[in-house]
Amino acid sequence: MGGNITSPLFPSNYPNSVKCVWVLEAPVNHTVKLDLEEFHLEKDKKCFYDYMEFFDGDSEDHHLIRKRMCGKHGPQIIESTGQKLMVVFNSDKSENYKGFRAVWETKKMSEKIL
Repeated sequence: MGGNITSPLFPSNYPNSVKCVWVLEAPVNHTVKLDLEEFHLEKDKKCFYDYMEFFDGDSEDHHLIRKRMCGKHGPQIIESTGQKLMVVFNSDKSENYKGFRAVWETKKMSEKIL
C-alpha cells in the first residue's frame, strides 16, 4: 500500500554503474502516487549519465510519465494513471551524488459520473 524508496546508500552518495528498477503496484481501482522528497543526481543537459525515469506501467515499453530527470530538484509528485508505476535509477561510472528519497502511496481512482 506504500513505502519508501531511495537510491543505493542514501543519504551517502550512490555507487558507480548501478541500475535499479522498482515496480510500484496499487490494488485494483487505485493508482500510485510518488512523492520525490529529495533529489540530487549528476547534472547533464540531456540527462545521459545519471538519471531517473518514470513509466506509467510495469516496463519501459509503457508511456514515459516525464522526460529523464537529473541534476538537483525540489520536491515533486509523480502519479500513474493505472495500477503500476515503474521507477528506473541509473548511474554511470563517475561523479556520484546523494541521490534520491521518495515516499509512495496508493490512491483510489475517482469515479466518473456520466
